[in-house]
Amino acid sequence: MRRAVLLLLAGFAGSAAQAQVLASTPTVLAAIATLDREIAADLPAHGIPGLAITVIHGHDTLWHHDYGLADVARGEKIGPGTRFRLGSMSKLLTGLAVVQLRDAGKLGLDDKVTRHLPWFRLAGDEHPAITIRELLLHLSGLPLDAPGASWTDRVMPTREQVMRDLPEIAPVLPAETTWKYSNLGYVLLGMVIEAASGQPYADYIEAHVLGPLGMAETLVEPAADAPHLALGYGSRGPDGLREPRAFLAMGAMTPAAGITATANDMARLASWALEDSDGPVLSALSRREMLRVHADYSDFSGGEGLGWEVKPAGKGLRIGHAV
Repeated sequence: MRRAVLLLLAGFAGSAAQAQVLASTPTVLAAIATLDREIAADLPAHGIPGLAITVIHGHDTLWHHDYGLADVARGEKIGPGTRFRLGSMSKLLTGLAVVQLRDAGKLGLDDKVTRHLPWFRLAGDEHPAITIRELLLHLSGLPLDAPGASWTDRVMPTREQVMRDLPEIAPVLPAETTWKYSNLGYVLLGMVIEAASGQPYADYIEAHVLGPLGMAETLVEPAADAPHLALGYGSRGPDGLREPRAFLAMGAMTPAAGITATANDMARLASWALEDSDGPVLSALSRREMLRVHADYSDFSGGEGLGWEVKPAGKGLRIGHAV
C-alpha cells in the first residue's frame, strides 16, 4: 500500500471567471466543507497518515487541501509539492502515449505486439497473436505481473529480465476471453512505446506527455532520494499502525505502476481529460475515443477505455483509475 492516498475530483469544463463564481456559491462551499470534515475524520479512523486533494473546474482549482504527514517518524507534513506514488494510475499516461503514437502513424492499435517486439514469446506459443489493443484493454489473457515481480519480497525485474524470462510464462486465458487485469500487459506497452518512438519510455513520456500538459513536478523514474517524495506504508496492523515501506525501484514495471506525481499535476491531467477541443497531446476525437468504453467488466460495473477506466457515477461518469 502507498503511504498516502492521492485523491482527484474532476469538475466540469468552464472559464476561470465561472470557476471563481462557482467556488463561492453556497452549494459548493457546503459540499467542500462536508468533504473536508469527512476526510479529516477518515484519516485517523483508517490509520491513513495523509493525503492531498484537488478539486477542479475546467483548468481552474476550486479547492486544494493537504492533510497529515508525508513521513510520520520525521513529522514531515504533506504540502502542495508532495509527490505520491501513482501506482496503477501510471497506466493513464502509458495509455495516452500509445494513442498518441497511433495518431503519429508509428503504430496501430491492432498491430500484433510482435511487430514492435520481435522477441516476444510465451510458453507454448512462439508467435503470440496478442495485439496492442488487447494489452490496453486488459484482454490479452496475460498474468497479473511480470516475471520476477514480487510485491511481497519488494523486488521488481529489469527490462532485460522480463525479456529473458517471458518465454517461460504462459497466458492465463486465451486473448479476448474476458477482461483480466494485467500489469504485465502495460510492461509490454512501455516497451512498445520505446520501439515505436525510438526513445526510452521515461524520455518519451516526459517530452511528449508531461511537458505539453505542464506536469512539471511528475517523475517517471523517481530515485529513492527524490525531493518531496511521500514515504510508503504497508497494511494496517493489529495495533492500528502502518509500518513504513522502503523505496521500491519499479524497473520494467514503471509503465504499469512506477510514476510519481503531485495532486496538482494530476489535476492538470484531469483538466485535459475534461476538455473537448484539440490539444497538444491528442485531438479531441482521439481523446473521446480513449475515454469511452471499449471492453466491459465482467460484472458490468463499467468498462475499460484505451488505458483509462470508465465507470458510472450518479448521473455522470468517473474516468481515470481506481486507487
